[in-house]
Amino acid sequence: MSYHAGTMDLFLDCVRLAELNGLRLSPAFMEKLYHGYAVEWKLMCPDGGMPPFGDCWFRGPYFLERARAVAALLGIPEAKWLAETLDPDHESPFAPMLIETLHYPSVGEDLAPAYQALVARKPATTDTTLPDSGYHVMREDWTRGSDYAAIEASAKGNLITSHGHGAFFDLLLYAKGRQITVGNGKGPDGVDDPERSWRHQTMSHTVAVVDGEHHLPLRSVYRFNGVVLPTVDEWISTEQFAYFSGVHEAYERLEHKVTGARRKLFYLRGGYWILIDRFTAAAPEHRHTYQQRFQLGVPGRILVDNRVVTDGDGGNILFVPLFGEAKVEPCPYPLGGDYADPDQLTFTQTRDGSGLFVTLLVPFTGACPDVQARFLDVEADDRAVDPFEITGLEIVITGQRDVYVDTHMHWNLPWRCAEYSGEERLFHSRL
Repeated sequence: MSYHAGTMDLFLDCVRLAELNGLRLSPAFMEKLYHGYAVEWKLMCPDGGMPPFGDCWFRGPYFLERARAVAALLGIPEAKWLAETLDPDHESPFAPMLIETLHYPSVGEDLAPAYQALVARKPATTDTTLPDSGYHVMREDWTRGSDYAAIEASAKGNLITSHGHGAFFDLLLYAKGRQITVGNGKGPDGVDDPERSWRHQTMSHTVAVVDGEHHLPLRSVYRFNGVVLPTVDEWISTEQFAYFSGVHEAYERLEHKVTGARRKLFYLRGGYWILIDRFTAAAPEHRHTYQQRFQLGVPGRILVDNRVVTDGDGGNILFVPLFGEAKVEPCPYPLGGDYADPDQLTFTQTRDGSGLFVTLLVPFTGACPDVQARFLDVEADDRAVDPFEITGLEIVITGQRDVYVDTHMHWNLPWRCAEYSGEERLFHSRL
């Protein structure tokens, strides 16, 4: 994402140079410039940062620090609203002037008049989807204390994806405004393998993997052996919930193929996430090791039943896996300094044939909540179906009982789960 911001600033420099020389650019170009900068507020994290997708180096509130200048230069009212909502006590070091703080050298223009004339506007939607980029964001709201999940579902391996990392459906998580999972940056220039290569391969991301294999093997810096085009076939955003479902075929290349790796994420707004990773093996007799990986930027400890809870001030997450053995290990290639060097939280299972992870992620502040989660029997097609076909869950958090049903098969079947029945593919008892 830092490359996106830097590239937009280069375009803006060209626009300014053209204007100084009396050249007028087309309205179509200026509209694209506007939407390119609007990406920053659309993806902004609760602390003002950016999702660490691809070779993203800048940490901290980078988008927020630019928001006032971006709002004034491009006339983006949502950028102003977020700047004043997330950083209401901001004071310009050049007050009363507002001097731009963009990626490349400033021209010293005072943006205060344009900024003051702009009427701030709250974003019309809570979530963000950028289908051409493959970026999807679920939020509790637009405040600093929000839950936030960003998923990257971008194409990888073709030359135009240079500076992309070899990982699909990478997941960034904030709990009540506190960042929980992190990105590992690109590795410093000049550092030989494995420190650099680890950071732009699969295992340094919050993803699901098969047999310890990368999604895309690395050939050289920014070049991968193969091209994978993930498919996002479901994105739902309503006032009450958000839902993502996507699949990739990166493990078709294995000798014992896993023909599909699907990631689903359901968010009950203000409540919890349900993360499902589903692997379709080509043959039921082939043995595979499946793993969910999380890049923990905060301390985490293992509880009973392979649960894991993060610690520290502010928001935390309780991880409740229904499959998999938990392990928390230190970063294998720490670099120190400005690098995150996150602990590696993994849930692992080894089994014949296809595999399934269902992991409940409960954000909270203060004391860890009382959470119970279990599979429920689902009847469909005149039989009891496997959770791999239709997942039924009972979730009880501090006395609130929910039932969740998610159909994974490509065909629709009438189903019955606990006291509920229906034909919809996605069901939650509170919706």
